[in-house]
Amino acid sequence: MPGIVELAKILPPQSYMGEISKEEMDAVISNSVMETKYREAVDRESAFEKLTAVREEKEAEKRKIEEEKEAEKKRIEEEKEALKKQKEEEKRLKEEERQKEKERKEAEKAEREAERARKNSFGYKMGKKVVNKAADKAINKGLNTILKHLIK
Repeated sequence: MPGIVELAKILPPQSYMGEISKEEMDAVISNSVMETKYREAVDRESAFEKLTAVREEKEAEKRKIEEEKEAEKKRIEEEKEALKKQKEEEKRLKEEERQKEKERKEAEKAEREAERARKNSFGYKMGKKVVNKAADKAINKGLNTILKHLIK
C-alpha cells in the first residue's frame, strides 16, 4: 500500500573532485587521530609468507622422509648384496672342499690301484711264495725240533 511522501533535505557533497595538494594532505594526516598509529611503516609477515613457510616445511619433511626411505632401501640393498656375497663365498668354499675331497678320494683310489697292481705283479707273488716257503720251513723245523725234544 502506498504511503505519504515525507519532505527530505539533501545535503550536497562536502568534498571536491580534484587532487589535493601535498600541504593539504600533510595537514589532514597530521591532524588525524590515527596518525600516531600509522606513523611508522611496519613490515609484518604476510599470510602468503606464512603459508609459503608452512608449505616449505611440509616439503622439507616430505623430502626428509623420502631420503630416509631411500637410505633404508639402500641399506637393505647393501645387506642383500653382502648376504649374496657371503653365500657365494660359502658356496665357493664348499665347492673347494668338495674338490679337495674328490682329489683325496682319487689319490686314495690311485694308491689302492697301485698297491693292487704291485700285489698282482709277478715279482711280488714270487717273493711272497719264497717268504711263505721259508716261513713254512722255519715253522716246520721249529715244530720238528720241539716234537723231537718232547718225544725224547
